[in-house]
Amino acid sequence: MRLYARLRKELGGDILDTMPEKIGMKRIFSTLFLLCTAGAGGQPRAWPPPDSIVGNTLFTDCAKTPAHHVVSPLSFSEDGSWHAYVDVYEGSPECLQKTSLWIARADGPYELAYFLAPARDAGGNGMQILGWMPGHSVVLVKTERWQWGSDAGDIQQVLAIEASTGRVYEPRLDDILEAHSGKRCSFRVADAGFANRTSIEILVRVKLATAHDVDETDEDVPAGRRCGDLEETWNFDYSSAYEVKPVSNQQPLLLFRSR
Repeated sequence: MRLYARLRKELGGDILDTMPEKIGMKRIFSTLFLLCTAGAGGQPRAWPPPDSIVGNTLFTDCAKTPAHHVVSPLSFSEDGSWHAYVDVYEGSPECLQKTSLWIARADGPYELAYFLAPARDAGGNGMQILGWMPGHSVVLVKTERWQWGSDAGDIQQVLAIEASTGRVYEPRLDDILEAHSGKRCSFRVADAGFANRTSIEILVRVKLATAHDVDETDEDVPAGRRCGDLEETWNFDYSSAYEVKPVSNQQPLLLFRSR
């Protein structure tokens, strides 16, 4: 009931009472999550949270983690005005992980910027801060999702998040596979960065290989459908309309890494 009362205060009693008609469930669940993660007594979140260790937040094995939270080191923007960290909650007995990205101004409290919930077919997830757009408050992260005990491949994503606005840029990495239509290709993200210091152009460098089942080898795939071992760099350009194009692998990936 206390949480319900806090939610009524947050959203307004009239809105909550007519929730099915006036507001989507996604916003309700988001608000509930934010209220629950704000901490006991409404205190702002801090780094590191209680019962945490600093470790690898892209992949953590909950069966081997001695704490409920695995957090990344603090990452700072180039001018030091923003800082961020990743928190992977490991408290579920079924290894259902919850990953969150927290961002704060240098003189302000942390706020939730992005959240990965465990899915039915991907109970494990994680996130790694790659760095910041030079001279800006845009943080670049890589995410990963997987299913424990499954032979299925992991799902990777690269995200750029504006700390000042909360806006998320999520390149469609499947566009890379569509460019190899007719081939059986898979990819892994090797690195990422920005094309320049003035516009949101996200560069993603991937390693491509022939996709096959666990009990197959490349020789089991017809020669005309093999992808081959390739490295490619793709530009996901948000500077005007969304545009995707391949670029030279020699193009630098601009990124400020604070550690």
